[in-house]
Parts: sequence; C-alpha cells; structure tokens
Amino acid sequence: MPWLVLGLGLIVAGIGWNLTRESQLRRVETDFRLRADRATVEIRNRLHAYEQVLRGGVALFDATGTISRAQWRVYVDRLKIGESFPGVQGIGFVKMITDQGKAAHIKTMRSEGLTEYEIRPDGVRNVYMPIVYLEPFGSRIPSAFGYDMSAEPIRRAAMERARDEGKAIISGKVKLIHETDEPGQTGFLMYVPVYRGGIQPESVDNRRTQLAGYVYAPFRVNNLMGSALDAQKEGIDLEIFDGLFPGRESLLFDLDKIPDFLTTPGARHFPLFPLWT
Repeated sequence: MPWLVLGLGLIVAGIGWNLTRESQLRRVETDFRLRADRATVEIRNRLHAYEQVLRGGVALFDATGTISRAQWRVYVDRLKIGESFPGVQGIGFVKMITDQGKAAHIKTMRSEGLTEYEIRPDGVRNVYMPIVYLEPFGSRIPSAFGYDMSAEPIRRAAMERARDEGKAIISGKVKLIHETDEPGQTGFLMYVPVYRGGIQPESVDNRRTQLAGYVYAPFRVNNLMGSALDAQKEGIDLEIFDGLFPGRESLLFDLDKIPDFLTTPGARHFPLFPLWT
C-alpha cells in the first residue's frame, strides 16, 4: 500500500509539472506574440508613413510633368528625413530610358554636373531604369547615379509589381548600391510608380506603356528596425526573415546579432505576419 500511494503521488506530481510547464510555455508564447504584434504595428505604421512621403514625390510629377534636380532637392530637404524618418537613406527617382534614348539621356545628365555619368552595368537592353535623382546628396550618393535597377532581379521584380499594380511595393533583401563599407548593411527598397499624363491608367497594359519611372527610397534594415523596436526589445530577441522559410540567406534583421533561430536546437518559429502587404 505505501508503494501504491507513493506511485500515485509521483503520477499526480508529474501531471501537475507538465500542466505547469505547458501553462508557462503558453504564457511565454502569448507574451512574445503580443510584443511581436506591437513591433509589427510600429514597423507597418512607419512604412505607411514612408509610402506617403514617396507619394508626395509622385504628386510633384503628376502636377508638373517634370521635376528639376533643384526642385527635387528642395522637396527632400523640407522633409528632414534624417530627423523624421529613421532608416531611410534618401529619396530618389528612377527614370525609364529606352535604348534609343540612352545617348541623349547620358548627355543631359552630364550637362547637369554629373560629368562621369554612365548607365551601369554595361550592356544593351531594351529599357533601362537608372537612378537619376537621390537626395540628400552625400559622399556615398554619387556612386548610385546611373545604376540600372532593372538589371538586378530582386529590384526588377519589385518594380514590375509596383508598375502593374499601381501601388507601393517593397523589394526583397538586397545590398544597397551606395553601401561602400564591407560587409555593408542589409537593405530593401520601396517603389511607387510614376505614370505619364499625371493619372494612373486603369489597365495593366496601359500602366506598362505609360510608365515614366519610380519614386523610391532605400532603407537600411538595422536602422529602420532598431529605431522601431526600441520600446519592444527588452527581454526578447527578434529575428526577421525575407520570405516564408528562415535561412542564413533570408535573414533580414537580428536584434541581438546572434542567429539563435538558425543555431539553437529546438528554437521555435512563430510565422506571425508579413510586415508589408
């Protein structure tokens, strides 16, 4: 009988321990999800605010048809992006150039003071999407002018989707063109299409034929996420991946810069959100 009582006691204790452990795990997961949800809302709010800034640039083109380099500089200067928009490296304009108009375009850009301007990378393509405006103008910015974004698959895919859907689209993970330091920060870009005539065409075919270019912004992920997560990061680590499948190549942001999910056996993955839709 004593052994029976002891055995029943151990069983009850084991059941109680399991219930307590499961309850603790549920509380931890619930707390994590709440914090992650708050962080997601903060990041989404910032991205939507940045989208409105880019749409303001599109509105300038819609209202006037063309914008000079000086006018673009004034617009971006007034935004004070260094103070108000953490993570944004600048606000620029990508212009669609046909192969037939390439020589004239290069001549015009050089006449504006960019004496060594070329469309890069080399090669003959039917259409080019070079960076022609990017402010604020800093020491790293000149290296970006002339870069043909359509020559790189991730950027091209984002631009084509923005063009066809007529809305703001962010790219996948990229190395920013004006990042000269090694290894450089991970980044992504947001594009909003500009159409000729000042209105958005209704059909996809017309959007493709009427495309003039894109107002865009490059983002440093660490700067953007770090500032957005300052109020959320106490007691948690957060890793964000580009896409649905976590991996070293898709790691977009790591709060503590230690890839715990990829290196810790049994690490749990909570697919909570996309940050942007």
